[in-house]
Amino acid sequence: MIDMRNIASRRFSQRKKVVVVGDGNVGLQFCEKMVELDRNHEHELIVFTEEKLPAYNRHAMAEYGQHQCPDQILLTPEDWYEEHGIQLHLSDRVLKIDRDERQLISSSGQIINYDLVVLATGSYAFVPPIAGIDQQGVHLFRTINDMERIIKESDQCKSVAVIGGGLFGLEAAKAVYDLGLKTHIIESAPWLMQHQLDETGASCLRSCIETQGVEVHLDTNTTEILSDGNRVCGLQFQDNSQLQVDMVIFAAGLRPRDELGRISQLAIHDEGGIIVNNQLQTSDPSIFAIGKAAWHPEVMCGLVSSGRQMATVLAQNLTGTRTEFTGTEQAVNRNLMGVDVACFGDQIFSGQDLESVTWRDPSAGVYRKLFINPQGTRILGGILVGDTSDYEFLLSLMKSHKTLNCSIDVLLKNVRQSSSETPSPNGPKQTSKRSRKAI
Repeated sequence: MIDMRNIASRRFSQRKKVVVVGDGNVGLQFCEKMVELDRNHEHELIVFTEEKLPAYNRHAMAEYGQHQCPDQILLTPEDWYEEHGIQLHLSDRVLKIDRDERQLISSSGQIINYDLVVLATGSYAFVPPIAGIDQQGVHLFRTINDMERIIKESDQCKSVAVIGGGLFGLEAAKAVYDLGLKTHIIESAPWLMQHQLDETGASCLRSCIETQGVEVHLDTNTTEILSDGNRVCGLQFQDNSQLQVDMVIFAAGLRPRDELGRISQLAIHDEGGIIVNNQLQTSDPSIFAIGKAAWHPEVMCGLVSSGRQMATVLAQNLTGTRTEFTGTEQAVNRNLMGVDVACFGDQIFSGQDLESVTWRDPSAGVYRKLFINPQGTRILGGILVGDTSDYEFLLSLMKSHKTLNCSIDVLLKNVRQSSSETPSPNGPKQTSKRSRKAI
C-alpha cells in the first residue's frame, strides 16, 4: 500500500521557501496574491516585520488617535496568516541576508534558509538636518509606535508644528489636530502638495484647511528647534522669526528603506532604492524588491498603487505567469484635513506641457482642472480639490483612451448628462500650454 502521508511530506518539503521582509500594504498584497495564485501550494511563505502589528493602514493613523484600537486599522486579521499557512514573525527585524549561505538573520536570533527573498521594507520618514532635533517633544510620523508616542505626550501640549506640507505632512496634521492641539503646518515650498497640485488648487486646499483654525506657513525654512532646557518650546526660521509650540512632528517626505539591500551589497540607485528589472529582480536573481524600497525607472512617485501592482506582477511570475512590470498610472485620491483631493495622469506627474481647462467654485471650496489633448476629445489627467466624487469615472475615461462622448464642460463641472452628448464647441476656454514643475 502506498503511504500517502509520505508522499505529501515529500511534496511539502520540496516547496520553495519565500521569505518576505516587510508586512505593510505592499507585502500583504504579495502574500494575498500568492495565496490566490499558488494553487498547487508550491511555495512556503515566511513574513518578517519589525512592527508589533501585522499589516495596517497607515492612512488611518489619525482615526487611531481617536479610538486607539489596533484591530480597527488592520488590513487583515492576524489569524489570516495562520489560516493560509504563512509564518508571521512580529517585532523581529531582519538584520542581514547571507547571500552565499542563502540565509536570513533576524534580531531575535533566528536564522532562516531561503530559496527566494522579497524585500518589501517600504520607506522611512525623512528628517532634515536641523539643529535641536534631539529635544524632548520631537517626533516622527510613520508607524503606529510613533502615533502612540504622540498621543501619550499630547496631554502635556497645547500646540504643535508639523514640518512638511505634502501628502505625508497633511496626514500628520490631521492626526494631531484631532487630538485637540493648535496645529501649524510648516512648508518650505511656495504651496502645499507641490508634487501633486498646481498653485491654484493648493490655494483652494489651504483656504479649506485654514477655516478649521490650522495655520499654514509657506516658503518657511526651519533652521533650529528651540528648547526651554527640558523640552521643545518653539521653532527658529531662516528669516529669524520664531514660532512657539510644545511639540514638533517631522513629516517632510519619505525615503526608501533600502539599508538591507546596501548591507547585502545589492545594486542601489544614486537617489536611493534597490534597483529592480521588469521582473522585480534585484542584482541578485533570487532576491526581489517591491514597493517604496525598490527603484524602477517607470515608478516616479513611490505611491502605494505602484507597489501593489509590483506585488501582483511578482506573484504572477513566481506562480508561472510570465509578466513584466512596466509602470502603472500615477494617481492619488485622499481625504486630507477633511478635504477631498485627487490627482491622476502620468503626464501630470512627469511635468509635461499639456492643454488644460479649469473651473473653481470658491464658495464651495472646489477647484477642478482637467488636462486634455489639443483637440479637447481625450482626458489625459486631472486635479480635483473639494469634489472628487467622479474621480473613478474620470480615471476610467483617461485609461480608456477613447474619444469623449460628452462635453468637457460637463466633466469639468461634474454635471453628468446623457452619454449621447457630443463635445460642445462652447465649453470653457482652454488655457495655453505651459510648463509646470514635475508634480
